Amino acid sequence: MRAFSPGTDSLAVYKKRIHDALFPEWNKPARVAEATKVLVEYRKAIDEPGGLLELHVFWCETASGFVMEFGYADESYFDALLRQFEAALSALGSVSEAVRQSAIFRLTGIRDRTEVGYGVQDDMGCYWNAPV
Repeated sequence: MRAFSPGTDSLAVYKKRIHDALFPEWNKPARVAEATKVLVEYRKAIDEPGGLLELHVFWCETASGFVMEFGYADESYFDALLRQFEAALSALGSVSEAVRQSAIFRLTGIRDRTEVGYGVQDDMGCYWNAPV
């Protein structure tokens, strides 16, 4: 599948791949490495800061949604979610104020609703309060 070609919404293509890997069909395993690889591919192909931030935030929304909807409890999945949350926070300084505010709103929602235990929400709060 080509991620970018004239006339396509490249972010939509990347988002679908992230969603399919992190929020798999019934009875299929989540594929964190595959979802993370999508971000690397985007960075190499397009490397637009606003798009990369959007993909980090979308990654977190998708993973958080899967965890909350299905009660999925896998430590490596949580660790990957936290890494992407931290990466999204780190990317906030590289985008316009409007994009930053939208991302902050969405990241706040992710942090507030990801009540899965295992210290995930606490860690998100620590990243949130750490200097960026």
